[in-house]
Amino acid sequence: ANGLADRLTVRRAAVGRTPGVTRLVAGGIESAGYYVPPADHPARERTAVETVSIDSLVADLGWAPTHLKIDVE
Repeated sequence: ANGLADRLTVRRAAVGRTPGVTRLVAGGIESAGYYVPPADHPARERTAVETVSIDSLVADLGWAPTHLKIDVE
């Protein structure tokens, strides 16, 4: 309804040096939307998160973004 759908691509992923999968643990009050490295958490509490490098993201999209919105906790 905001007229931006044809100009935005949303990607739920972690950003790292290389593409792959990162295992993280939900953190915060009632797991309020952010994740942290697993430390001593058991495997059952870990969530697999796609990890992309900015270079791999550009290659996957087939075009270079003009803006990146990265939510850093």
